[in-house]
Amino acid sequence: MIQNIAHGKVGEQWCDGCGTLILGKKCSFCGSAGRRFEINSPGDIRPCMGDSIDVVKDLFKRAFGTDEPISGRMMFFNKIPGEDRSDEIIAHGDVIGVIRFDLKDNSLRLELRQAGADIFVGHAVKNLVSIGGISGHLKGKVVSGADITEVTGDFSAGDPVIVRKGKKAGPGTALADSKDVIAAQRAVKIKDLDPVEDRSISPMSGREEFVRSNREHLEGIERNAVSDIRSFISKKNVPVTVSFSGGKDSLAAYGVASKALNDLTLIFIDTGLEFPETSEYAEGFAERNGLKLLKASAGNAFWDNVDMFGPPAKDFR
Repeated sequence: MIQNIAHGKVGEQWCDGCGTLILGKKCSFCGSAGRRFEINSPGDIRPCMGDSIDVVKDLFKRAFGTDEPISGRMMFFNKIPGEDRSDEIIAHGDVIGVIRFDLKDNSLRLELRQAGADIFVGHAVKNLVSIGGISGHLKGKVVSGADITEVTGDFSAGDPVIVRKGKKAGPGTALADSKDVIAAQRAVKIKDLDPVEDRSISPMSGREEFVRSNREHLEGIERNAVSDIRSFISKKNVPVTVSFSGGKDSLAAYGVASKALNDLTLIFIDTGLEFPETSEYAEGFAERNGLKLLKASAGNAFWDNVDMFGPPAKDFR
């Protein structure tokens, strides 16, 4: 991973041929070294999976009337600073937008980025604003309604829009409702207007392509982890437990540990905040795999101490 600390950016690699992120030095399937793109540091990138895919698609569909450019394509999240949940959305080998949880509105909101405007401008059927009569540096500029030549679709103040000026397009934010935008002194704020003409569009891809393109790298990590566990246990000869919550991290930890050892125990910690189905899943997993499961319960400890410790945190588990 290439880092650019001065600008708070982290370099990643994308295989345009397979349409997915490359974790190692090259794509395990086609051998491509990939194309470099940047995300915000520290680069805690992870696949967008399950219901999260539908959440992202719905945000784009509500904003621009379509999710076609991202439908059937592999997407990733990169956690970034924010008041609450904030993630960069990565697709087609670039950051196409940001998803944030708005505490005031109690809802998820979409912020479009230049790559997203490049990809969606030819497909969007709403939230399009065309401008004219202004020139010079437009990045970050607030445009008045007098400079707007066309408005497509209904939108509200605060919604993401695609701003078009001639053949150029970029991301923006509506500062007024669509019905009032032409008369508004502050109509639209342009976030950027620097399109990439030869932007790469990824082929259809998903989890299978992601694993296929990173198989050699992932298998190498697994071999090293299994070797480290066996080496440690051979020297210490102590019982082994795997902290198990049923989530993706603990499932991966169990998978590696089970390849290294034949005898291990799961431990499930009920903090008092777990859903009943989470506890049921842990118990069922242990039973199906013939494993011993130890359970520890905090009872009402969280509720008794929430005024002192605040919201849940991993260090207090």
